[in-house]
Amino acid sequence: MIAWSSSRGDYAKNLVEVLETQLEFKFDYSLSLADQSSSEEKDFFFKNIEILIDKGGRSNQDVLIIDTQMANYTNRLTNGIFVPLYRLHEDPDDAVLTTLLKYLGDFILADPAVEDFRTKVKEDFKLLEKFNSFKQT
Repeated sequence: MIAWSSSRGDYAKNLVEVLETQLEFKFDYSLSLADQSSSEEKDFFFKNIEILIDKGGRSNQDVLIIDTQMANYTNRLTNGIFVPLYRLHEDPDDAVLTTLLKYLGDFILADPAVEDFRTKVKEDFKLLEKFNSFKQT
């Protein structure tokens, strides 16, 4: 599993260390702001999962982005889960990521029959509907 933070490298490294300690989990790789792509206008950055799929040799159905900013994965909405801001590095009682980890464990890790998590994520989080409502405002 890969941790990909939208922050600078040193902060991302510290955040990953806190997450790994709090969640008792080890990431395979850690990416940061330096690994993100910029928009054509160069006015914002986003997580371009194509680098994980094309260059990284992963399948599209194996990439899940968990982020507090939907704009970071608008090019692949069904590969994302939007979460509220979390402060695990400041508040050890913050339950956003532990709740999410339980959710993921309940249907992805516990059920090997789940071939493509995107269908369930699409139903449960309704990201396409949320994104389309943002576009209309």
